[in-house]
Amino acid sequence: MNIPTIVGAYAAMPQEVLDQEALYRGLAAGGWVDGIEIPYRDGVDADPRWLADQLRGRFTQCVVTAIPGTMGHLANDPYFGLASSDEEGRQRAMTWIAGLVDDVRSLHEMVGHPVVRFVELHSAPSNHAEPTALKASLVELSGLFADAELIPVIEHCDASDGVGPGEKEFLSLDDEITALSGIGVRLTVNWGRSVV
Repeated sequence: MNIPTIVGAYAAMPQEVLDQEALYRGLAAGGWVDGIEIPYRDGVDADPRWLADQLRGRFTQCVVTAIPGTMGHLANDPYFGLASSDEEGRQRAMTWIAGLVDDVRSLHEMVGHPVVRFVELHSAPSNHAEPTALKASLVELSGLFADAELIPVIEHCDASDGVGPGEKEFLSLDDEITALSGIGVRLTVNWGRSVV
């Protein structure tokens, strides 16, 4: 089994555009990076065509992470999330994720070949989440992801029942595993958020 190497490059992204382009070139030139983590707020980038130029012919295993946009929405909408106990908040998140998938499809059209393989989703909202709501959302979204040939992955972050205060306080790892049982969605653990 070939496990791709994915770099969370956005956390180290320089300010200047020329330096950003150099970073993408350098990551590709090393020959060991299969993809990068792309932050999604309300779009894949302020300039999607520029991003397409950076990815074209270089990467085929990128990950789009929904965490920046999820946290942005939660700042003004505490019931927003795929695991929301509030049905309207859950539906707002579902609509937003459908927009994310559309934006990835558009990115692939601009690039000329698929570059994103995975989408990291989260069991938001903080302190208002239920495993049954998360499972329902993922089941409802399964066809959308399959049609776009994208693999949904739940990223476990800090949970509301952790040993201390967390920044995200989403569902516990046990609750996420329960929600994912039998539906074919993958799970990844953010050790920095979960352990430290």
